[in-house]
Amino acid sequence: MSNIFSRILVGIDGSDASSEAVTLAARLACEQRSQLIFCHSVNWAPVISGMVSAGTMLGAAPIVADLKQAGQALLDRARDSAMRVGALAETRMVENDPARRILELATDEKCSLIVMGTHGRQGLQRLVLGSTTEAVLRESTIPVLTVHAGMKYADASHRCFESIVVGIDESEASDAAIAAVLELPVDERQRVLFCSAADLSNDAREHAQRVLGKAIGLARARDIAVSGLVISGTPHEALLIVAQQQGADIIVLGSHGRRGFQRLLLGSVAERIVRTAPLPVLVVRLQESVPALARTTYGPKEQGANSAA
Repeated sequence: MSNIFSRILVGIDGSDASSEAVTLAARLACEQRSQLIFCHSVNWAPVISGMVSAGTMLGAAPIVADLKQAGQALLDRARDSAMRVGALAETRMVENDPARRILELATDEKCSLIVMGTHGRQGLQRLVLGSTTEAVLRESTIPVLTVHAGMKYADASHRCFESIVVGIDESEASDAAIAAVLELPVDERQRVLFCSAADLSNDAREHAQRVLGKAIGLARARDIAVSGLVISGTPHEALLIVAQQQGADIIVLGSHGRRGFQRLLLGSVAERIVRTAPLPVLVVRLQESVPALARTTYGPKEQGANSAA
């Protein structure tokens, strides 16, 4: 798996959350010397449809032209913002069906990461760009990084994602998240904490310990230092609390992809984290090329995960 920050596509719409996505992506591009593309979809079809319904088609062309002009202005501002922090960016304007166009562009441009903004807290139906972010999260075959307006990031003396919290279970989607984190550049994973949720029963905690042991064993096989933690309580709340306590820069989760957003790792847990997390969330899509860690046989080194209640 190559560096997921190597070629970054950012979907923008002019909202505060979108501006946050621009800021973070530009900083990532500077740190990683990444290629950066800003994309805006001029979704004029609903406008035309509304005008047809109202019987006012004569004014459609100027309105579409105004939408395109406004879209280009958004792209120019995003590019200028990136340039001010030292990142060079390209811009792309597409038309209609924002989610589909963003996904098509990501494929055409061979992008390794999509960055999107979300409103958060108002429910998934209120994700930025209407249902666009939800659709991108559900359908994307490459990782998607989501951000909210007003998020706090590591200061300029640190890299963006030095401290990473990864929510894991025994699913193959979780394997995808683990694999992605372990492939990150070493500067972007100086502190990695795997978290597995369990209730207070001994069986559940022992199972969570085994899940952590497998992930830690894989990291040790690559000489990567990581730690593990069994978390209890409401899973999404527990994961967010741990991330705050650890001073994490990002939460990483896995996704089953096309089976629907409700099939994200840990069921509705990831949905709630994407919506409410006060820090960036990276959602990694399960791919056939990612081996299932749960089926891997590890040696003695994986035993004894460093975990706590």
